[in-house]
Amino acid sequence: MSRPGEPNNRSLPRGTVPTAGILLALIGGNWALSHGDWTLPQWFLIGWLGVFLPIGIWIQKRQREDPRAAIQGTEGVLGAPRAWWWAALPGAWGLGLRLYRLKDLGLWPTKDDGVYGVLALGQSMGKSNPFYVGYGEIAPLYLALQAWFFRLVEPSLLSLHLLPTILSLLVLPTAYAACRRAFPKSFSLLVAGVLAVGFWPAYIGRFSTVYSLILLWETVILGLLAEHWRNPENRWTVGVLGLGMGVGLWIYAPVWSVVLLAVTGVVLQGAFRGRRSQALSYALGLAVVAALPAWDWIRMGCGGHLGELFAGTRSSNPLAQALNAWGYVRGVFWGGDWGGMAYGPVWGGLLNPVTGSLWWLGIGSLYPWARRPAVQWALLLFALTWGLGFATFDLDFFRLVPMIPLLALGTAWGLVVVLESVPGKWRGAVAAVLILGAASLDAYHLAVAYPERSARQDHFFRDVKSQESMEAYRLLRAQADRGGPGDLFLDYVPMPLDQTLTVAAFPFNRLLNPRLRGVDATWAGWITNINEEPFLVKRFPEAAFHVLGTEVWNGDGEYLLVILPLSDARRRELEPWRQLQPAFAELLPGLVALRPGESRGPLVERFLESAPIADQDPFLASMFWEVAHFHHGALHEFGRADLDLAEILKRGYPSAQVFNELGVSQYHQGRFREARLDFERAVNLGGDHTAARENLALSDARLRAGGVNSRSRP
Repeated sequence: MSRPGEPNNRSLPRGTVPTAGILLALIGGNWALSHGDWTLPQWFLIGWLGVFLPIGIWIQKRQREDPRAAIQGTEGVLGAPRAWWWAALPGAWGLGLRLYRLKDLGLWPTKDDGVYGVLALGQSMGKSNPFYVGYGEIAPLYLALQAWFFRLVEPSLLSLHLLPTILSLLVLPTAYAACRRAFPKSFSLLVAGVLAVGFWPAYIGRFSTVYSLILLWETVILGLLAEHWRNPENRWTVGVLGLGMGVGLWIYAPVWSVVLLAVTGVVLQGAFRGRRSQALSYALGLAVVAALPAWDWIRMGCGGHLGELFAGTRSSNPLAQALNAWGYVRGVFWGGDWGGMAYGPVWGGLLNPVTGSLWWLGIGSLYPWARRPAVQWALLLFALTWGLGFATFDLDFFRLVPMIPLLALGTAWGLVVVLESVPGKWRGAVAAVLILGAASLDAYHLAVAYPERSARQDHFFRDVKSQESMEAYRLLRAQADRGGPGDLFLDYVPMPLDQTLTVAAFPFNRLLNPRLRGVDATWAGWITNINEEPFLVKRFPEAAFHVLGTEVWNGDGEYLLVILPLSDARRRELEPWRQLQPAFAELLPGLVALRPGESRGPLVERFLESAPIADQDPFLASMFWEVAHFHHGALHEFGRADLDLAEILKRGYPSAQVFNELGVSQYHQGRFREARLDFERAVNLGGDHTAARENLALSDARLRAGGVNSRSRP
């Protein structure tokens, strides 16, 4: 019997109160670090008292306890009678989380989505891509899947997002199957449930890039690895494991390399212990599938993108690199302000305070097993994945995707060891509260905080999402709803890094969609520079003009969307535009497909072969030679770039941005008087839609200084 005033804890399992106290301290500490506004000393003090001190106490408490007892005990908590419940509810929650506002949760796709989308779109229409394509040297497997999917479901904003969503959902059964090779059914369901309701696995499914496929394939590999650990003598299993590791190189080698190194280390360790035939089977399986990627990597001289990722190519500042590395750690658990999107969290960390606390408890409880091969392997994969992030020059949290299954395992393990200290009749309720609380936080993060952050349209998303393309799509979509498909000319301004509008507008773009070739367009739409507006208003008084804002050429004026009703006369007038469109449609996707170090010169030369068509129409001539000027400048062929501007003045519209660009060229050649005249013409024509007024002031200052000793440049 308890003494007076002493709590009666006889019904509580041993350790209930300390475990609850440590868990609550961790949740409070993680919440404060995630959502508080602290100075640096305050932040580290809270981190010490609210996270690391409780974890130290937890490790001390658990160091003599066997984690197997907790895992085996899950059958009594989440066992067969409740298995359907634990599978159905998190599965339904995860499905809803992934399908909620599928087309527009983030308001608009990222430019990376557009790159993948336009490459897959071309492939779906019969265009072939090299094995490694684009600035990111993208391997073919995801693009092939997206192209196949575009043949099944018409390219659009919906189909662009639907494929990664499906891949994200497929992670759940493959993760469950992988866990079943090593754990009981109930624990395997718990791991799948953590992945179902978690922010990060669902967030990845919102982007049409390789990472949802990497996560899916990693869970398949983990299942094969678990089977190999169960039966290390089986040469067939390890051979299939080698084949699977090779397939990962067809997805995205830089991120997959950390999984490849970790798994290969397991096989090599077995070889040193006498299982050489198994290691040979693995090597043969890997070589069969990896031979083609390796050969093409060498043959095509790839590696430029990989080299640019590493810090030494961009920064020699050790402090900046250390802060970048710390950003990867902080982003997983507590979040931060990255100065940009970085594909990271927008409300706290990638793990919320509940799942983060459970993960810490799960990892701490593994202390007695620290020397077990599986635990050491997991720690190695963590180290390699974080090492990849640490070594790169910037933050991109998708580089940490390989650690997601391990985070889910650690979180589920932490939940189990917490439930171990709860009275039997309360375990289901405590588990439900923790899971529902964690799921609610992650649902708020994805469904509320993320779109709210996107809606601000500030610097955070500016580098990765085009506000201009989003606004143009809204206007074009409304026009298509009223008037049916139209003729869209979307390539008249050089924005090769944003192809999102091309994919989004495909369903109603008669010039690109083969299904619409027999349909007569009742309207046309195009995007141009706002400085063309005075000429276009005179030529097309019936058109509607919409200013979209600034995107690439902030110094040369905003983007302008023009929507023109098509009469029979206008259709005939725009026939040269339709004839020239294939040249534009080949150039910009071709630029997207270029690898680092690959010259755009051949693409530009093929584009210039269409000059006779462009010269039939003054607006076409302006757009054609403006694009040529842009790319000749990028090739450092400045003489040809000046000739392109001369062609515009000869055949096209003498708009303000043309004179501004002529003035910049004259200024750089030291002809300051001629530059001043060009800037003055630009000011008189375009008002403040170019940087000509500022450039004019710089020219005057240079002339007053006698044409020398000024560092200012337009």
